[in-house]
Amino acid sequence: MTVHPRESLAGLLEVLAPYGPTVVGSTPLGLQIPGSDIDIACEAADLDELDRVLVAAFQPFIVQSWRRPTIPAASVTTLRLAGTLVEVFAQPLPVLEQMAFRHMIIEGQLLRVFGGPLRAEVLRLKRDDGLGTEPAFAQALGLVTEDPYQALLRLEGLSDADLREARPMSAVNPVSSVSTLGDSEVVVEPLWRVELHLSDLERELLTTWWVRRLGFVSHAGAASVTTVQSYSRLEHSLGLLALVASFAPEDREARAAALLHDIGHLPFSHTFEHSTGLDHHTIGAGRIRELAPLLARHDIDAEAVIDIADGRAPSVLGSTTPGMRLDHFESFVRSGRAHGRTNVAPHVTLGRLRLHDGAIDTDAATAEYLRDLVVGEARSQVAPTNLAPIAVMQQLAAALLQDPMRATSTAQLAAMTDDDFWAAVLSCPATHDLALRLRTRPDLWSVAPVTDADPFALTTPSTLRLEVRRLYLDLPLVDGESSPPIDPAAHGLPHVPAEFLVLLDAG
Repeated sequence: MTVHPRESLAGLLEVLAPYGPTVVGSTPLGLQIPGSDIDIACEAADLDELDRVLVAAFQPFIVQSWRRPTIPAASVTTLRLAGTLVEVFAQPLPVLEQMAFRHMIIEGQLLRVFGGPLRAEVLRLKRDDGLGTEPAFAQALGLVTEDPYQALLRLEGLSDADLREARPMSAVNPVSSVSTLGDSEVVVEPLWRVELHLSDLERELLTTWWVRRLGFVSHAGAASVTTVQSYSRLEHSLGLLALVASFAPEDREARAAALLHDIGHLPFSHTFEHSTGLDHHTIGAGRIRELAPLLARHDIDAEAVIDIADGRAPSVLGSTTPGMRLDHFESFVRSGRAHGRTNVAPHVTLGRLRLHDGAIDTDAATAEYLRDLVVGEARSQVAPTNLAPIAVMQQLAAALLQDPMRATSTAQLAAMTDDDFWAAVLSCPATHDLALRLRTRPDLWSVAPVTDADPFALTTPSTLRLEVRRLYLDLPLVDGESSPPIDPAAHGLPHVPAEFLVLLDAG
């Protein structure tokens, strides 16, 4: 037998010719991404003989070799040829019967049936979430509750028409993917990759204005003006519903509370609460009571939902046990993803969590990862990109409320969306110039902490003062035990309450 020790895929295929080598996996499907390896399936009655052949021909290029305890057993050899990893997988089984080949045939059919949207989603999951090809297909298809490899094999043998009729891919079906219209019984929450089977109540709630309004209120508040954190309160609420459905799918009151817990938020979320004396919990309770007849039609008590949403009633959303709750966990991960702080796919993190009396419990490594996200969120909270637009927006709101020509009430302010607020301050002569400047040149404001030594040293007629009253530093439990608290000073964070000066530069 001729030996081909050269660093060549062609040479490898020639050496493997007696074993019927077949390239399988992402490469034939056009789903390879930077760093993808090339998978070659072979039929070898004698795995030891194949191992000897590969060592004799390609020993300098072998990275590792091992036996995989499949049935039947498999030989797996990884080589590096011309900078590319190549994995040779062999079993005493015809290639056509091996899992890798069968998966490739199914995946090729799925790509043919569902086309570009499926291909794009699989590539995104492989690139952004680090998933392998089969797990990426399973996620994209909404097959998130079982082993991805077995889930795909269950589609084997279906005709194209059967696949279209079954509609296994929620992400391909535009009605059931991320629709917020309440027009679909099943949606796949895109951050957590949780398949949500919406109840009649949840679908009806999604058609109400107080819930739909959340789609026009930025979760980041004023920071949406100066950062890429632009998602809405509705996205967060649907994410929380997905988390509740993961841990307590039959708790109808907690699911309703997840969807309704933020409906009391003002425009730009927390931005105006302290300066106006308004409280989103109180406002939210009133709005939930407005929805009491709707809730009652589905045998849900509005007061019970309010108690769960506000954390007064033990539930999957909260209890008396100190620790991180699902609401804040959802916010930390969603915000961290928007700011590039996450390095673990959210659905993977979710899979490592337990709930202990409403508090998140996890392993030590995941708890440390969540601690980093909490610190990162706190730093964003006290960053100039958050503090400066908050202070200016509070000044705009105060001027709007005091303008006798507009006669805007705090109740009207509380009912506004973000767009409503911008329309109001841009159309009001008393606030137009400042609002336009904030939108076009937010970089003109700088922020400095107030010091005990000279709290008024930087004060000018245009200086604004802003107080930060709270940092969200709740941590998960670690195997049932409390985590050591975060020391703000150790992370460059202020002790709260803390005052800041927001100064308008000369530009």
